[in-house]
Amino acid sequence: MNSLELMRVCWDANVPCISWGAPGEGKSDLADAEANNRGWNYSLIILANCDPTDVGGLPVTVTGTDGRTVVTRLPAKVFNDAVAADARGEITVIHFDEWNQAAPLNRAGVQNVMTSRMAGDIKLPDSVRFYLSCNDPKIAVGAGDLYPPEANRVVHIQWELGSDIWKDYMLSSKSKVETAEAGLIVGFLEQKGWVGFRQPADSAAVNKPFCTPRSWHMLGKILSTARKNGTDNGVVRQLVAGTVGDGMATEFMAFLKIREELAPPAEILAACDTYELPDYTRPDLSYLLFNAVGAYVLDNPSMDNWERGWRFMGRAKDNSHFDKACLGATIMSKALSMPHAQKQSKKLRKNPRPEMALFLPAFRELASLGEK
Repeated sequence: MNSLELMRVCWDANVPCISWGAPGEGKSDLADAEANNRGWNYSLIILANCDPTDVGGLPVTVTGTDGRTVVTRLPAKVFNDAVAADARGEITVIHFDEWNQAAPLNRAGVQNVMTSRMAGDIKLPDSVRFYLSCNDPKIAVGAGDLYPPEANRVVHIQWELGSDIWKDYMLSSKSKVETAEAGLIVGFLEQKGWVGFRQPADSAAVNKPFCTPRSWHMLGKILSTARKNGTDNGVVRQLVAGTVGDGMATEFMAFLKIREELAPPAEILAACDTYELPDYTRPDLSYLLFNAVGAYVLDNPSMDNWERGWRFMGRAKDNSHFDKACLGATIMSKALSMPHAQKQSKKLRKNPRPEMALFLPAFRELASLGEK
């Protein structure tokens, strides 16, 4: 099930929807990313933190053009911003998070906004989309069930983030995780068959770290910072355990240690046609190898590295390394659209390598290679 696609259809139809799901599944981050991809404005409101007047409007007195004093209800700034955006021809998504943890009075106020499109005395245009999200009442602090009138106003989506969607997000600039660390985590999870990508959010997780898409995303940022700071491995191990749990930390640190078996990426590229590939019994080493090469070329996108990197990836054709090379190729292909080095990206796009055709079905980045 593609929860993100369900949300997209609701947005396109301009029908309010609510996403139910476990914590850390990307209900907010993916909504923000989707709005950004569309060029839409995105406003997040934590409804549990709101006062009823934030939605219904705070009564204030104003002087009209005729000199008379009148009372009007002014809601939160986000609604005025949506009206202003509509005047510029822009669409706005207003996201009410922690819906079932909010006071009933707040929820009732938003129900009225979704139905009447009136926030206080401000009329919201049709360009405004409404999106709601929450966790299951069994695990969320102070959460309750939805009453029939509110449950009947929205399309319900049982949200679970697919590994492929999360992988694309992690390897994109939107995740704000360095490509080397993002690829490292994706490679670790892929070679485990995505076992450990998520764990149930139940009583066993009380007061303890556990694995979710969000915790792996946080770990990516931690590992990037630790690498830049030269942090001791013992400290890194504690940080990993504090993010995804002690058992998973043991496995992940063992995976990291395997990197020591690899030559530096520059040496691998220098011998791109002859460097010995790992035995088929070592998928962990294969993931790390192609990941390291892909990340190095992305960080050092010279024409020579670009050509040698693809020659190296091409050696995975018709053997057990192909799925591992797909990850490295996905990472390396990000060089085709580097916002900080657009001239170099254009140069690379004008010089496609024949090995790229092997990976066209595996990822979207190379789909438009013919464009100059």
